[in-house]
Amino acid sequence: MGSRQRRLAAGCRTLLQGFGLLGALTGVGMMIGPAIGGVLARISLDVPVFATALIAALVGLVAIFALPESLAPHNRSKKLKLEELHPFKVLKDAFARKELRVLLTGFALVSVPFYFYVNNLSVLGKDSVGWGPAQVGLLMSAAGILDIVIQGGLLALLVPRIGERGVVISGIAGQAVGCAGMALVAFCLDVPQLLAVAALLFASGQGAMTAALDGLMSNAVGADEQGWLAGGISSIGSGIQMTAPLLAGWLYATTGHATPYALGLLMIITVAVLLLRVGVGAGPGGLPADQ
Repeated sequence: MGSRQRRLAAGCRTLLQGFGLLGALTGVGMMIGPAIGGVLARISLDVPVFATALIAALVGLVAIFALPESLAPHNRSKKLKLEELHPFKVLKDAFARKELRVLLTGFALVSVPFYFYVNNLSVLGKDSVGWGPAQVGLLMSAAGILDIVIQGGLLALLVPRIGERGVVISGIAGQAVGCAGMALVAFCLDVPQLLAVAALLFASGQGAMTAALDGLMSNAVGADEQGWLAGGISSIGSGIQMTAPLLAGWLYATTGHATPYALGLLMIITVAVLLLRVGVGAGPGGLPADQ
């Protein structure tokens, strides 16, 4: 491996670790946010809403006045065209690029079973093993802690040792086993321990996989395209976040409790075949090997 390839690989690993840290911080927010909201709601149901608005305003002020600009002056766009703000054009341009097409497709496919899991786990727990809010809440808290540990610390240790490809494969494996376990619980095995282990495996695999894909996608574009890419990824995630819960609920109610998880497992296997076929993470800098 030449010096340029080593720099690319090191840069990609730094990105992966950075995205892992961001994921861990998101996990912290997801853990403490509902608790704070619950305490504030005792004062009034309006208080959490106004508190959220205040925090958002403070974040905006910090971004304007204290956040340093990371983009070099020569990489900044001097003009902004109106058509560049169209979300469908952003997605069309992103999927048209060979170095992003497979990664974005993989990201979209693994996001669907994740939102199946997030939005349907409480119903599955209640219907299959008789769990109440306390058991589901404890499980989600455990998943959040595990996500913080994996993305905030373990990922930084794993990437230098097993590489981006190893993280991707490990994440896919955890998701697949977890999704299969939840499908079994929904179909025939009413075992609370199996549901808990499956859910935690799925959550841990999702955290590692998402951080890896975010880092690989970021490394696949130039420094002046990071905001453009982040917007495209966010658009895909928001679209799936709107539609996946509706699909999960409809499948769960009309075709059987195991159907959303069986479909999710099929999507995860498809992603595994797709990414491994093109050698994602095997090339210089973690890019597909044919790039």
